[in-house]
Amino acid sequence: MTKNNDFMNAYEQRGTEAVLTLWKERFAEDRHGAFELVNDPDIAFPILYSLAPELIGMHDQLTVKNQLAINHIFSVLNGDPFGILDDIDLFDQYHYCAECFSWMVKTGGSEMVDEKYPNVIDHACTLLLLHFKMDCLSDIVDILFYRHRNKGQRHYILSTFYNAEDPRGLIYVAKYLRSDDAADVTLAKSILSFIPEVAHTPPAQCEHIVLSWLEENRDYLVYTAENNDSHPRPVPFQIHFPAKYIGIPVETTTGNLLFPVEDTFFEKYRQFQSLSLHLQNLLSYYSLKLRRWNREEWKRWMQIPLEDQTSFIQQRGSYYDYY
Repeated sequence: MTKNNDFMNAYEQRGTEAVLTLWKERFAEDRHGAFELVNDPDIAFPILYSLAPELIGMHDQLTVKNQLAINHIFSVLNGDPFGILDDIDLFDQYHYCAECFSWMVKTGGSEMVDEKYPNVIDHACTLLLLHFKMDCLSDIVDILFYRHRNKGQRHYILSTFYNAEDPRGLIYVAKYLRSDDAADVTLAKSILSFIPEVAHTPPAQCEHIVLSWLEENRDYLVYTAENNDSHPRPVPFQIHFPAKYIGIPVETTTGNLLFPVEDTFFEKYRQFQSLSLHLQNLLSYYSLKLRRWNREEWKRWMQIPLEDQTSFIQQRGSYYDYY
């Protein structure tokens, strides 16, 4: 938080009680001036959250952003209807809501005001990500690790992370492998443990393993829908080995190929899917490496019958099965 507002200074120095005391003093002395401070566009969300009970019935004195934030707070905490603002076009209100939730997450995500506060932030994150389709995944990861360090509620924010269906989240998690805080490293390794070798590798080497795995497989990852509600050790993404074998990226959420298979490869693509996952893993890895090294050589190799490719790979399995 930036200290450019008396309410924000009071909150940082003495907490929510100081904010409430200051509000009552300012409201009694200068009602207009008190609302100017609350409506400061640079104010942080925890201030408004702390004052929410005092602002009931005063919507006409608040900015649109603050009105929507108050509606959201009581919708989450009390189950009240969110409340549409009558004097604002619905299209404009949609954008005001997105701006409001983004402000809440950016300025108040990594805070612990009271035991109910995380629910308000978690709902804002879910709405931003899944309804408004806004990119807040990096913020969600930061909130998750902040909560974990401070022994706060993290179940629902972790679910939101998984439900994002976005492999980029793994990169945001991987940066915490560098943290000086052991709790950060433990959580990062736990989330990333579905990636081969991560669980049993020292943190200093894990970063390289994660980034290398993503570099190799990012275009071929398919979301599995596993999360912390369905499994104690979720595997959120799996490699689409047939797509990796022929070099066609997939749509992460559906697993559909983003480009049609060439006629010359179609039969081999179909046959490939009948192989064991172990052989699919080995063959797709070799195919990718050969394709990146020399595409013309790869095309010649793809003309070899699949059974001959399989025999060749099995002879070198210990070398190519680096997982």
